[in-house]
Amino acid sequence: MPFPYTSSSLNKTYEMSFNHALQMIERNGGTITENDVTIKCQKPTPVRLEQGFPNLYPYERMRVRKDLTKGGEVELDGTGIVFGGWVISNEKPHEWKYVAEVEMYMDGQLVETAKLPTGRKRRVDLFWKYEIPKGKHVFTFKHLNPRSDVQIYFNDVIKYTDTPYTEVQY
Repeated sequence: MPFPYTSSSLNKTYEMSFNHALQMIERNGGTITENDVTIKCQKPTPVRLEQGFPNLYPYERMRVRKDLTKGGEVELDGTGIVFGGWVISNEKPHEWKYVAEVEMYMDGQLVETAKLPTGRKRRVDLFWKYEIPKGKHVFTFKHLNPRSDVQIYFNDVIKYTDTPYTEVQY
């Protein structure tokens, strides 16, 4: 049975992963016969450390609970920000087709025009922005394609700073 909105099923995904594994085993000196797979042992080699967003630490989660359907504005501080929430439509689950388009501005500058679908394909977070200048910023939201049967809820904010914070507030 295919996953919603795709032509791929769980069995097809398993088969694809299994075939990739067999290709990697052969590519790295292993052997594959009709009944056996032999993996060549290799000495592990450390890889170079990669860090995403160094010096970015979560320090506060704030509950906001605000309806963004008609837009909105919030002033926050930090060096990174994640806005959590969702889009709710009165459509029946099998009819979920609406995709909200919402602009997010930081300090008057457009950061992103997000497409926020309803239902299973929804976006986990409404917006995010990392590595922003330290200090207070004004975030503004503009709903571009409103409908009377749709609400956009801005539920919470996770704020980041550039120094480790010892006590996370939830």
